[in-house]
Amino acid sequence: MKRILFVALLLMTVVTVLVVAAGAAEETGKVGGREVLDYDTIAIVDAGYGSAGIERPTLRDKVLLEKFGINLNYEELPQSGYVEKLNLLFATNEEPDVMLSLRQWDLKRWGSEGYLVPMSDYLDRLPNYRKLWDEATWDYAYASGKSADGKLYWLPGKGDGQVTGYSWIYRKGSFDKLGLTFPRTTDELHATLRRIKAADPDSVPYPNRWGSGWLMAGFLLAFRTSEHLNVDVDTGELVYGPATDKTRDALVYVNKLYEEELVEQEFPTATTQQWTERFAQGKTYIQYSYVNRAQWANETMASVDPEANWTWSEYTVLADPSKGRVISRRGYQPFLSSGPGISVKVPEEKIDRLLEYFDWAATEEGQIFHSFGVEGVTFEYKDGRPMFMDHMYSQRNPKGIEMVKYGFSPPMISGFLVARRDYFVEFFGSVLDDLDNSTRGVPYIRDNIAWELTKTQERDLADIETVVKDIWKEYSTKFIMGVLDPSNDAHWDEYLSTLDKAGLEEMMEIRKEALEKSVVF
Repeated sequence: MKRILFVALLLMTVVTVLVVAAGAAEETGKVGGREVLDYDTIAIVDAGYGSAGIERPTLRDKVLLEKFGINLNYEELPQSGYVEKLNLLFATNEEPDVMLSLRQWDLKRWGSEGYLVPMSDYLDRLPNYRKLWDEATWDYAYASGKSADGKLYWLPGKGDGQVTGYSWIYRKGSFDKLGLTFPRTTDELHATLRRIKAADPDSVPYPNRWGSGWLMAGFLLAFRTSEHLNVDVDTGELVYGPATDKTRDALVYVNKLYEEELVEQEFPTATTQQWTERFAQGKTYIQYSYVNRAQWANETMASVDPEANWTWSEYTVLADPSKGRVISRRGYQPFLSSGPGISVKVPEEKIDRLLEYFDWAATEEGQIFHSFGVEGVTFEYKDGRPMFMDHMYSQRNPKGIEMVKYGFSPPMISGFLVARRDYFVEFFGSVLDDLDNSTRGVPYIRDNIAWELTKTQERDLADIETVVKDIWKEYSTKFIMGVLDPSNDAHWDEYLSTLDKAGLEEMMEIRKEALEKSVVF
């Protein structure tokens, strides 16, 4: 009780100081002797992350006002449809002054259309930010993040150096009860899934959400390919994964699992809610996923199986063990896929203030603030490293207050401009370090490519690649469900012919030419 009272009093003290500063700003228009500058911005409201109904100004807002004289005025936009709303705001010259954390592909597009300031023109004003990057990593981040005109209209955040975030996760408690060990080959996986289904007939041993792409990811990796353009790990040639014999073999395998009801039968339409319910009902056992899903699965399944003991495997399921292990790095690039962008309507004086803030965010002080908040309010130091206090959400307290309530990123999403490993440790323990140690130096599917394309090439590819991806989605679903037989030459040739008619050959010619100038991660 004394502990709770102490934290409450401390929080009141810190907030009171910040509120006084905010009040002084309202009265004088200045904080710390400098003029307060107002900025319109947006907040993406997502009830799933607990960001709905946040009281503003937040702790983050108050610190930015006190430290930089930056006063943020928010327009809240729903997670669903916020891009369409912003498109309208840009078109009517009513866009926000600054977007602190939006997806790079949206910012790149708005920048190319002339709505955003080229951040690449201001890099010499961001010395702390630039110090974060080694030359090779920065070259890849810049090449990936720039628009066709060569300009960078947003600031990529620095990743934490993670090798991969993916692994096979499985319900070890149930495996132990059934006398099962983690399967290392596709044949062993098939036998394991059959054992599980026999023991639990109502189960969905391998669940899914979001269509064939998510269902196929781990299985494609088992056959040493991906559903993307990739530099083949065996031949070194650029290939379109879905058009290879490796993918055909993977589809034959997954079709067999589907026919035996070992994978999600509703995989084409399964939603996140349905997928979550599979876990909550204790009806699922294994999946290729983000490694941190093991902890989430234990929490989700706790009421029906407190001994589920979901864990990750240091092994990768392989179709041909003689060829050795490969991993996927997709989604784990050395930079964050979102960042800040500034409207061209913002005057230089206000840009200067934002640059000052951005560069501070890259310092140790700024990194800790954006990841952990304020010492004594949300975190404290233990053994020299920041740790969330007892009342905060973390691995130690899954029911605690989430950082999003203080105006920061939701839990398990990295801070602003820098992802810190010690932040993720608060949610996942040592699992990311353990995963890194087990995967460092392992060959990987090279499908993270920073393409160097001309405007003509971009235009020529735009329609072709959309159609090609739709064809893959359509036919992969048919092959898995047995509407078409992937082992049947006529059916497979029909699929390849449909891809060719859509322009696959032209797409590959353009990509192969561009690959010589592009950066492969």
